[in-house]
Amino acid sequence: MTASAYDRLNTPDRPEVKPVPSHRKNWFPGQTMLIPTARQIDAFVRAIPYGQRIDITAMRKQMADAYNASFTCPVTTTKHVRLIVEATLDALHQGESASTITPIWRTVDPAAHAARRIPGATELITAHRTEEGIE
Repeated sequence: MTASAYDRLNTPDRPEVKPVPSHRKNWFPGQTMLIPTARQIDAFVRAIPYGQRIDITAMRKQMADAYNASFTCPVTTTKHVRLIVEATLDALHQGESASTITPIWRTVDPAAHAARRIPGATELITAHRTEEGIE
């Protein structure tokens, strides 16, 4: 049986800061990359105040700075953001209140790939952005 998005989100894991692989283009020797966890990104999004938004690029920068890393892995971040969107929608479908779910609308753009690929995500994000006055 496949684990639910909620179960995958809550898998114990630890963030890591690793040296950038030498074969990577556009990255330089000596740089370090934060490999975040899904729970770490979820906590970051939950901490964004009502009515404010932080895009994923700014989130990655803030997370890297917090770990003294050169940058945050964009692939891992994207994978985890999609997982958080899925877990949020699952929680709503299971009857959780909008006040207890991860406010994905504060970081995920309704036109973003993570929103467009998941049924109901764009509508949820748009509705909550409107409610909070987020452009």
